Amino acid sequence: MAGAPGAAVVVSTKSGTNEVHLLGYEYLRNSYFDANDFFSNRNGLAKPQNNQNQFGANIGGPLLRNKLFGFFNYEGTRIHRGVSRTATVPLPNERIGDFGPAAQATYGVKYPTIADPVTKTSFPHNQIPTALLDPVALRLLALFPQPNIPGKQTNNFTRNAGLVDNNDSYAGRIDWNPTEKDSVFGR
Repeated sequence: MAGAPGAAVVVSTKSGTNEVHLLGYEYLRNSYFDANDFFSNRNGLAKPQNNQNQFGANIGGPLLRNKLFGFFNYEGTRIHRGVSRTATVPLPNERIGDFGPAAQATYGVKYPTIADPVTKTSFPHNQIPTALLDPVALRLLALFPQPNIPGKQTNNFTRNAGLVDNNDSYAGRIDWNPTEKDSVFGR
């Protein structure tokens, strides 16, 4: 197939030697020295965490001199970062079915006229009677947080959500030279 996309990944590792080789490393970043970001400042939120720790080590050397060699590598990553999130959550009046003039004035929102779906008649003062509110829907609405950005109908809730990315990886290799002309390895 001419023109078909594809990729090739080639991994090469060195064969073992009679010398022992060790390596260790660490990269550390933490939020202690970071400034608060623009969006967290604007919304009055505390500085989000931004911690990153990458570390690893490897060792290689002879298991049987001139015959059998080994290599092992470990790498770990720990990233814990706060990410600014903005969302729209129901206003307090919307949670209780109040779309009347007082709620519109309080929250600066223009609601359409709310009508009974069965009788097609408007609810008095644009308020759904409590008896008609679905108890399951009310329990679901209770799961939403309250708005924390006053005066907004949309994008009225902000927070610094946690993002966690933890990863561990290992690699190993064994080299065996049964004769001077033969060599076998496994990775």
